[in-house]
Amino acid sequence: MWMRAVASAALCGALALSGGVAAAAPNPTPAPGAPNTSSSDEIADMVMDAIQQPTPPPSTPVPAPPAE
Repeated sequence: MWMRAVASAALCGALALSGGVAAAAPNPTPAPGAPNTSSSDEIADMVMDAIQQPTPPPSTPVPAPPAE
């Protein structure tokens, strides 16, 4: 049991000294070309389009339960 504790401590120490696992992850490079961003006018248009969508047709009313 103590052997597992020693191995765990050694692994944690090695990761701490090497900078951890995240240090080995590559940084994604941005794609070439113009960035895909929306202007504030385009965002406002999308919001207004979403607000102005027609309302769905009213659903049929639920029938009343049978009288007993």
